[in-house]
Amino acid sequence: MQSCLNRTPQETSESFWALYWYKFWQVTETQPLAKEHLTAYLQESCYWVSQKTVTSFASTQYQLSDCFQIAISQVEKIFQGFNPNQSFSLKNYATTIFSNSIRETLRQRHEVDICTDWGLLRKITKKRLLESLETAGLSPAEVNGYALAWECFKTCYVPSPTGTSRQLPPPDLATWNAIAKSYNSQSSQQVNPQTLEKWLLNTAKAVRKYLYPTHNSLNTPKGGDDSLLVYAVHDGYLSYSELTSYFFIFTFL
Repeated sequence: MQSCLNRTPQETSESFWALYWYKFWQVTETQPLAKEHLTAYLQESCYWVSQKTVTSFASTQYQLSDCFQIAISQVEKIFQGFNPNQSFSLKNYATTIFSNSIRETLRQRHEVDICTDWGLLRKITKKRLLESLETAGLSPAEVNGYALAWECFKTCYVPSPTGTSRQLPPPDLATWNAIAKSYNSQSSQQVNPQTLEKWLLNTAKAVRKYLYPTHNSLNTPKGGDDSLLVYAVHDGYLSYSELTSYFFIFTFL
């Protein structure tokens, strides 16, 4: 253990360690370990950005843990977009990305909140629809069937110019028959309007679940001792340089 400590650079500044591990992140062989270090380093900034965002909204629907998980999922984007030759630090750059990602996600989710299932299905993109269905665990054949049903729905059910797509009511019987006719003309699997309605409602449910993933509590450490060390930094028991030394030791034990 002492030999590992001796190999650790004797430097304590945040900027040094951030750039130190960022250089390792740029190397394929050391990228996974460097990502763990940098993610641990950025968690404190993510925490404070999340807390500030939560307190700035009057609604209590979104909790600190929700915002934290939204933001921390952007670390790969942060590493790819960061330029160490610019004047801003990794922490400042990450703080901006964290804040923007939370606000944009909440803005998009507000759109989902106020849409009926039928309005949501008209607004969702095909890319997001397919991601939602695949995440829900549907087989490739089911995904294709649901996607075709959605395309027929969008073609046959067009909101009136004076109406609002957010508050769309269910299609009427004539429209359902048109959707079924369109679907059956493009598929070897013949289905009735009731089946298509069930598929589309399941699709809307999958989309909402995809946009509202279940988040684990921020205050529940996961994994092994390395997770506990990350929370020790947040709670003020360890400095980041101390955390880095511990990670360095654990890597070579």
